[in-house]
Amino acid sequence: MKMEDGKKIVALGLLLLVITQKLEAQQFEVGVSVGAMQYEGDIAGRVSGASGILQNKTSPASLLGSLDFGYSPLPFFQIRVSILTGSVQAADSLLKHATLKETNRKTRNLHFRSPIREASLLFAIHPFDFTYTELTWIRKFSPYLLLGAGFFEFNPMGWYQNPSGPDGWVALKPLRTEGQGMSAYPESPEYALRALNFQAGAGIRYQLSSKVTFALEILNRKTNTDYLDDVSGTYIDNDAFDAYFGAATKQAETAKQLANNPAFKNGGNYVNGFLPGSLRGSPASKDYYYGTSLRIVYRLGPAIDESMQRSRRGILHCFRF
Repeated sequence: MKMEDGKKIVALGLLLLVITQKLEAQQFEVGVSVGAMQYEGDIAGRVSGASGILQNKTSPASLLGSLDFGYSPLPFFQIRVSILTGSVQAADSLLKHATLKETNRKTRNLHFRSPIREASLLFAIHPFDFTYTELTWIRKFSPYLLLGAGFFEFNPMGWYQNPSGPDGWVALKPLRTEGQGMSAYPESPEYALRALNFQAGAGIRYQLSSKVTFALEILNRKTNTDYLDDVSGTYIDNDAFDAYFGAATKQAETAKQLANNPAFKNGGNYVNGFLPGSLRGSPASKDYYYGTSLRIVYRLGPAIDESMQRSRRGILHCFRF
Protein backbone atom coordinates (compact mmCIF):
# COMPACT_ATOMS: atom_id res chain seq x y z
CA MET A 1 0.00 0.00 0.00
CA LYS A 2 1.30 3.44 -0.94
CA MET A 3 2.13 5.99 1.77
CA GLU A 4 -0.41 8.42 0.24
CA ASP A 5 -3.15 5.80 0.63
CA GLY A 6 -2.10 5.24 4.23
CA LYS A 7 -2.38 8.93 4.99
CA LYS A 8 -5.86 9.04 3.52
CA ILE A 9 -6.98 6.05 5.59
CA VAL A 10 -5.62 7.66 8.76
CA ALA A 11 -7.33 10.93 7.85
CA LEU A 12 -10.63 9.15 7.29
CA GLY A 13 -10.33 7.40 10.62
CA LEU A 14 -9.65 10.70 12.38
CA LEU A 15 -12.62 12.28 10.66
CA LEU A 16 -14.93 9.49 11.79
CA LEU A 17 -13.57 9.83 15.32
CA VAL A 18 -14.25 13.54 15.37
CA ILE A 19 -17.77 13.05 14.01
CA THR A 20 -18.43 10.37 16.65
CA GLN A 21 -17.21 12.73 19.37
CA LYS A 22 -19.43 15.45 17.97
CA LEU A 23 -22.53 13.29 18.03
CA GLU A 24 -21.81 12.20 21.59
CA ALA A 25 -21.37 15.84 22.57
CA GLN A 26 -24.88 16.53 21.29
CA GLN A 27 -24.45 19.75 19.36
CA PHE A 28 -27.93 21.11 20.01
CA GLU A 29 -28.86 24.61 21.07
CA VAL A 30 -31.92 26.70 21.79
CA GLY A 31 -32.13 30.41 20.98
CA VAL A 32 -34.41 33.35 21.71
CA SER A 33 -34.41 36.52 19.56
CA VAL A 34 -35.92 39.97 19.91
CA GLY A 35 -35.64 42.79 17.43
CA ALA A 36 -37.29 45.07 14.90
CA MET A 37 -39.10 44.23 11.67
CA GLN A 38 -39.87 46.38 8.61
CA TYR A 39 -41.60 45.83 5.29
CA GLU A 40 -41.03 46.96 1.73
CA GLY A 41 -43.50 46.75 -1.11
CA ASP A 42 -46.07 48.85 -2.96
CA ILE A 43 -46.61 51.22 -0.01
CA ALA A 44 -43.26 51.30 1.72
CA GLY A 45 -40.09 51.71 -0.26
CA ARG A 46 -37.00 53.72 -0.91
CA VAL A 47 -38.72 56.06 -3.35
CA SER A 48 -35.66 58.31 -3.53
CA GLY A 49 -33.47 55.51 -4.79
CA ALA A 50 -32.05 52.17 -3.72
CA SER A 51 -29.50 53.71 -1.38
CA GLY A 52 -30.04 51.64 1.71
CA ILE A 53 -32.54 49.99 4.03
CA LEU A 54 -32.31 52.89 6.49
CA GLN A 55 -33.98 55.20 3.95
CA ASN A 56 -37.26 53.30 4.08
CA LYS A 57 -39.40 56.30 5.06
CA THR A 58 -42.86 54.80 5.18
CA SER A 59 -42.49 51.61 7.24
CA PRO A 60 -41.98 52.21 10.99
CA ALA A 61 -40.20 49.36 12.73
CA SER A 62 -42.30 46.86 14.69
CA LEU A 63 -41.27 44.44 17.40
CA LEU A 64 -40.43 40.82 16.53
CA GLY A 65 -39.71 37.82 18.69
CA SER A 66 -38.64 34.29 17.83
CA LEU A 67 -37.74 30.96 19.34
CA ASP A 68 -35.42 28.56 17.53
CA PHE A 69 -33.80 25.17 17.88
CA GLY A 70 -30.46 24.43 16.20
CA TYR A 71 -28.37 21.38 15.43
CA SER A 72 -24.78 21.44 14.16
CA PRO A 73 -23.81 18.28 12.25
CA LEU A 74 -20.47 19.99 11.51
CA PRO A 75 -18.68 22.72 13.46
CA PHE A 76 -19.10 25.23 10.64
CA PHE A 77 -22.65 24.28 9.60
CA GLN A 78 -25.91 24.54 11.52
CA ILE A 79 -29.51 23.58 10.76
CA ARG A 80 -32.03 25.78 12.54
CA VAL A 81 -35.81 25.57 12.91
CA SER A 82 -37.42 28.84 13.97
CA ILE A 83 -40.86 30.15 14.96
CA LEU A 84 -41.37 33.93 14.74
CA THR A 85 -44.11 36.39 15.58
CA GLY A 86 -44.19 40.06 14.67
CA SER A 87 -45.92 42.62 12.50
CA VAL A 88 -45.30 45.04 9.64
CA GLN A 89 -46.84 48.39 8.79
CA ALA A 90 -46.54 51.26 6.32
CA ALA A 91 -48.29 54.48 5.34
CA ASP A 92 -47.91 56.88 2.39
CA SER A 93 -48.74 59.73 4.77
CA LEU A 94 -45.27 59.47 6.34
CA LEU A 95 -43.62 60.83 3.18
CA LYS A 96 -42.37 64.43 3.13
CA HIS A 97 -43.17 65.70 -0.41
CA ALA A 98 -39.45 65.69 -1.23
CA THR A 99 -39.89 64.50 -4.82
CA LEU A 100 -42.70 64.25 -7.39
CA LYS A 101 -42.87 60.51 -6.81
CA GLU A 102 -43.24 61.03 -3.06
CA THR A 103 -45.91 63.69 -3.63
CA ASN A 104 -47.95 61.29 -5.78
CA ARG A 105 -47.68 58.56 -3.17
CA LYS A 106 -48.66 60.89 -0.35
CA THR A 107 -51.74 61.92 -2.36
CA ARG A 108 -52.53 58.23 -2.91
CA ASN A 109 -52.55 57.95 0.91
CA LEU A 110 -52.64 54.17 1.26
CA HIS A 111 -51.66 52.42 4.46
CA PHE A 112 -51.82 49.00 6.15
CA ARG A 113 -50.63 46.91 9.02
CA SER A 114 -50.43 43.13 9.28
CA PRO A 115 -49.44 40.52 11.87
CA ILE A 116 -46.79 38.01 10.81
CA ARG A 117 -46.62 34.42 12.03
CA GLU A 118 -43.72 32.49 10.54
CA ALA A 119 -42.09 29.05 10.68
CA SER A 120 -38.77 28.67 8.90
CA LEU A 121 -35.86 26.37 8.19
CA LEU A 122 -32.46 28.07 8.13
CA PHE A 123 -28.90 27.01 7.36
CA ALA A 124 -26.05 28.87 9.04
CA ILE A 125 -22.51 28.73 7.62
CA HIS A 126 -19.64 29.81 9.87
CA PRO A 127 -16.59 30.29 7.59
CA PHE A 128 -14.19 30.98 10.49
CA ASP A 129 -15.01 27.59 12.00
CA PHE A 130 -13.47 25.57 9.17
CA THR A 131 -10.25 25.39 11.15
CA TYR A 132 -8.98 25.99 14.67
CA THR A 133 -7.04 29.11 15.56
CA GLU A 134 -5.09 30.03 18.68
CA LEU A 135 -6.38 33.62 18.42
CA THR A 136 -8.91 33.93 21.23
CA TRP A 137 -10.77 36.92 19.74
CA ILE A 138 -11.47 35.00 16.50
CA ARG A 139 -12.83 32.05 18.46
CA LYS A 140 -15.14 34.35 20.44
CA PHE A 141 -16.29 36.55 17.52
CA SER A 142 -17.48 34.78 14.39
CA PRO A 143 -19.43 36.18 11.39
CA TYR A 144 -21.74 33.82 9.55
CA LEU A 145 -24.19 33.58 6.66
CA LEU A 146 -27.86 32.58 6.81
CA LEU A 147 -29.93 30.98 4.03
CA GLY A 148 -33.33 29.34 4.20
CA ALA A 149 -37.05 29.41 3.54
CA GLY A 150 -40.19 29.96 5.56
CA PHE A 151 -43.95 29.66 5.60
CA PHE A 152 -45.92 32.57 7.04
CA GLU A 153 -49.43 33.88 7.67
CA PHE A 154 -50.51 37.50 7.32
CA ASN A 155 -53.69 39.58 7.35
CA PRO A 156 -53.49 43.15 5.97
CA MET A 157 -55.73 45.66 7.74
CA GLY A 158 -56.66 49.29 7.15
CA TRP A 159 -57.88 52.08 9.45
CA TYR A 160 -61.53 52.80 8.68
CA GLN A 161 -62.86 56.30 9.43
CA ASN A 162 -66.44 55.46 10.36
CA PRO A 163 -68.83 58.39 9.77
CA SER A 164 -71.48 56.92 12.10
CA GLY A 165 -69.45 55.30 14.84
CA PRO A 166 -65.97 54.65 16.25
CA ASP A 167 -63.06 54.32 13.84
CA GLY A 168 -61.09 51.08 13.81
CA TRP A 169 -58.93 48.57 11.99
CA VAL A 170 -60.68 46.33 9.44
CA ALA A 171 -59.43 43.38 7.38
CA LEU A 172 -58.73 44.43 3.80
CA LYS A 173 -58.97 41.13 1.93
CA PRO A 174 -62.78 40.76 2.37
CA LEU A 175 -63.23 44.26 0.91
CA ARG A 176 -61.81 43.16 -2.49
CA THR A 177 -60.15 46.56 -2.92
CA GLU A 178 -58.87 45.75 -6.42
CA GLY A 179 -61.83 43.65 -7.48
CA GLN A 180 -60.29 40.37 -6.33
CA GLY A 181 -62.75 37.58 -7.02
CA MET A 182 -65.34 39.84 -8.69
CA SER A 183 -66.70 38.56 -12.01
CA ALA A 184 -66.26 42.08 -13.42
CA TYR A 185 -62.49 41.85 -12.81
CA PRO A 186 -61.39 38.34 -13.86
CA GLU A 187 -57.78 39.55 -14.14
CA SER A 188 -57.73 40.09 -10.35
CA PRO A 189 -58.02 36.72 -8.57
CA GLU A 190 -58.38 36.35 -4.81
CA TYR A 191 -55.14 36.00 -2.86
CA ALA A 192 -54.25 33.67 -0.01
CA LEU A 193 -53.30 34.81 3.50
CA ARG A 194 -50.52 32.22 3.66
CA ALA A 195 -47.36 32.41 1.60
CA LEU A 196 -43.73 31.33 1.34
CA ASN A 197 -40.61 33.39 1.77
CA PHE A 198 -36.97 32.90 0.86
CA GLN A 199 -34.48 34.11 3.42
CA ALA A 200 -30.92 35.40 3.25
CA GLY A 201 -28.89 37.31 5.77
CA ALA A 202 -25.83 37.48 7.97
CA GLY A 203 -24.89 37.60 11.61
CA ILE A 204 -22.02 37.89 14.01
CA ARG A 205 -21.83 35.95 17.25
CA TYR A 206 -19.93 36.39 20.49
CA GLN A 207 -19.22 33.33 22.62
CA LEU A 208 -19.67 34.48 26.21
CA SER A 209 -18.98 31.02 27.61
CA SER A 210 -19.03 27.37 26.59
CA LYS A 211 -22.79 27.45 27.14
CA VAL A 212 -23.98 30.95 26.24
CA THR A 213 -23.62 32.88 22.98
CA PHE A 214 -24.92 36.28 21.86
CA ALA A 215 -25.51 37.09 18.18
CA LEU A 216 -26.67 40.03 16.10
CA GLU A 217 -28.51 39.02 12.92
CA ILE A 218 -29.96 40.77 9.87
CA LEU A 219 -32.32 38.62 7.81
CA ASN A 220 -34.27 39.55 4.67
CA ARG A 221 -37.35 37.63 3.58
CA LYS A 222 -38.45 37.81 -0.05
CA THR A 223 -42.04 36.57 -0.30
CA ASN A 224 -43.95 34.97 -3.16
CA THR A 225 -46.97 37.24 -2.64
CA ASP A 226 -47.64 40.81 -3.74
CA TYR A 227 -50.55 41.24 -1.33
CA LEU A 228 -48.82 41.50 2.02
CA ASP A 229 -50.05 45.13 1.89
CA ASP A 230 -53.27 44.41 -0.11
CA VAL A 231 -51.85 46.53 -2.95
CA SER A 232 -50.77 45.15 -6.31
CA GLY A 233 -52.84 46.14 -9.35
CA THR A 234 -55.19 48.93 -10.46
CA TYR A 235 -58.06 51.00 -9.10
CA ILE A 236 -61.57 49.77 -9.88
CA ASP A 237 -64.83 51.65 -10.30
CA ASN A 238 -66.55 52.50 -7.01
CA ASP A 239 -69.83 51.32 -8.54
CA ALA A 240 -68.37 47.79 -8.53
CA PHE A 241 -68.43 47.79 -4.73
CA ASP A 242 -72.09 48.79 -4.72
CA ALA A 243 -72.87 46.06 -7.23
CA TYR A 244 -71.00 43.39 -5.26
CA PHE A 245 -71.80 44.30 -1.63
CA GLY A 246 -75.01 46.23 -2.13
CA ALA A 247 -75.48 49.98 -2.59
CA ALA A 248 -74.93 52.11 0.52
CA THR A 249 -74.02 49.09 2.65
CA LYS A 250 -71.32 49.51 5.29
CA GLN A 251 -69.02 47.04 3.52
CA ALA A 252 -69.37 48.87 0.20
CA GLU A 253 -68.65 52.25 1.82
CA THR A 254 -65.70 50.84 3.75
CA ALA A 255 -64.24 49.35 0.56
CA LYS A 256 -64.60 52.63 -1.32
CA GLN A 257 -62.74 54.53 1.38
CA LEU A 258 -59.85 52.09 1.78
CA ALA A 259 -59.52 51.23 -1.91
CA ASN A 260 -59.39 54.79 -3.26
CA ASN A 261 -58.57 57.25 -0.51
CA PRO A 262 -58.15 60.31 -2.81
CA ALA A 263 -61.73 59.86 -4.01
CA PHE A 264 -62.94 59.42 -0.42
CA LYS A 265 -61.18 62.65 0.62
CA ASN A 266 -62.75 64.39 -2.39
CA GLY A 267 -66.33 63.61 -1.48
CA GLY A 268 -66.40 60.35 -3.40
CA ASN A 269 -65.31 61.93 -6.68
CA TYR A 270 -62.36 60.51 -8.55
CA VAL A 271 -59.11 62.45 -8.53
CA ASN A 272 -57.10 62.81 -11.74
CA GLY A 273 -54.40 60.13 -11.71
CA PHE A 274 -56.43 57.80 -9.49
CA LEU A 275 -59.20 56.94 -11.95
CA PRO A 276 -60.49 53.38 -12.47
CA GLY A 277 -57.85 51.42 -14.40
CA SER A 278 -54.92 53.55 -13.24
CA LEU A 279 -52.12 51.95 -11.26
CA ARG A 280 -52.73 51.48 -7.56
CA GLY A 281 -49.59 49.40 -7.07
CA SER A 282 -47.26 47.32 -9.22
CA PRO A 283 -47.30 43.55 -9.73
CA ALA A 284 -43.76 43.70 -11.16
CA SER A 285 -42.13 42.62 -7.89
CA LYS A 286 -43.23 40.76 -4.77
CA ASP A 287 -43.30 42.17 -1.25
CA TYR A 288 -40.69 41.42 1.36
CA TYR A 289 -39.94 42.09 5.00
CA TYR A 290 -36.71 42.11 6.95
CA GLY A 291 -35.60 42.11 10.54
CA THR A 292 -32.65 42.93 12.76
CA SER A 293 -32.51 40.97 15.99
CA LEU A 294 -30.40 40.14 19.02
CA ARG A 295 -30.21 36.39 19.60
CA ILE A 296 -29.32 34.73 22.89
CA VAL A 297 -28.30 31.08 22.56
CA TYR A 298 -27.95 28.38 25.18
CA ARG A 299 -26.04 25.25 24.24
CA LEU A 300 -27.55 21.94 25.37
CA GLY A 301 -25.40 19.03 26.47
CA PRO A 302 -21.99 19.02 28.20
CA ALA A 303 -19.61 21.98 28.03
CA ILE A 304 -16.84 21.91 25.42
CA ASP A 305 -13.35 22.29 26.84
CA GLU A 306 -10.43 23.79 24.91
CA SER A 307 -9.01 20.47 23.68
CA MET A 308 -12.39 19.31 22.36
CA GLN A 309 -12.93 22.66 20.66
CA ARG A 310 -9.53 22.35 18.97
CA SER A 311 -10.36 18.88 17.65
CA ARG A 312 -13.85 19.88 16.49
CA ARG A 313 -12.78 23.06 14.71
CA GLY A 314 -9.74 21.46 13.15
CA ILE A 315 -11.46 18.79 11.05
CA LEU A 316 -10.04 20.05 7.76
CA HIS A 317 -6.48 19.69 9.06
CA CYS A 318 -6.94 15.95 8.51
CA PHE A 319 -6.86 16.47 4.73
CA ARG A 320 -3.65 18.49 4.51
CA PHE A 321 -1.00 16.27 2.90
